[in-house]
Amino acid sequence: SELQERRLARVLHAYDNALSSVEHALLARLCIFRFPTTVESLHSVFSTGTNSEITGPLKGLSIKEFNRTLLHLQRLHLALESRAGEFTAHPAVRDHFYRAFSNPQLLHQAIRRHFTSLAGRPGTALPTSPETIELLEELVYHTLKAGSLDEAKEIYFARLGSYRHLAWNLGHYSRCIRVLLEFPQCPDPGGLIW
Repeated sequence: SELQERRLARVLHAYDNALSSVEHALLARLCIFRFPTTVESLHSVFSTGTNSEITGPLKGLSIKEFNRTLLHLQRLHLALESRAGEFTAHPAVRDHFYRAFSNPQLLHQAIRRHFTSLAGRPGTALPTSPETIELLEELVYHTLKAGSLDEAKEIYFARLGSYRHLAWNLGHYSRCIRVLLEFPQCPDPGGLIW
């Protein structure tokens, strides 16, 4: 496996040198997301703003340019289209390009702000749609990576409904465990044991 790791590292380093700055920046930012994300989400988070560490060379690019770049990355097998209009990267590619950031916490904060605006919950009912639950799980992840532990706990208990809703009501056992294992210290040991 060491030989395979070295070969993969050589290939990924070759891509580092061969990709344009826009392609590299977009791929690295795609690699921050654990789940597939849309071109629109990538564009709304990374094309505007004043912090160049967040936007990089993507600042001011149109959604059409984002789309064109993602399709090129897909032809290079660096980006994968998992569902219609949603892109992700292979975990090995994700690990490599995620390291491009000296301060990934800034990007996680920007993504957290974006997901917070999308996951606003009208009413008091807990979510049942898979899309909303996936969005909230991603929000917990980016909130933790941004360093906001208390806010992540609040999302888990109040908006995801803890294990009582995720596991008991919906049967999302593995998702519940995955969310709880993201925390530095499990906020709901009973849920993890259950």
